[in-house]
Amino acid sequence: PRILEILQKVHAKFFAEVDRFKLREKSPRNSENASRKHERRKISVDVKNVLQKVRAEILAGVHCVFSGIFPTNVPPQSTDIWRLAEAFGAVCQNELVHKVT
Repeated sequence: PRILEILQKVHAKFFAEVDRFKLREKSPRNSENASRKHERRKISVDVKNVLQKVRAEILAGVHCVFSGIFPTNVPPQSTDIWRLAEAFGAVCQNELVHKVT
């Protein structure tokens, strides 16, 4: 099932981040102020950040054009569909350009 693949990907990326922070803490440069580094790691390794990265991979490389679908008095960048497309990694345009897929 697709959901299992996504959860496994999030799991793997999360623990890769945890391992990266552990290695950073062990480095001789970071031996000073170790308790502050430990507190920062707790804050920095957050599954929300991992989910944002995974979400941004979904439409990575996709260029969308939103032309003629929003009222003229509404900035397209403020619409839910525009922000959602960008959150999923798409690059949004107001006009048709050669990169639009």
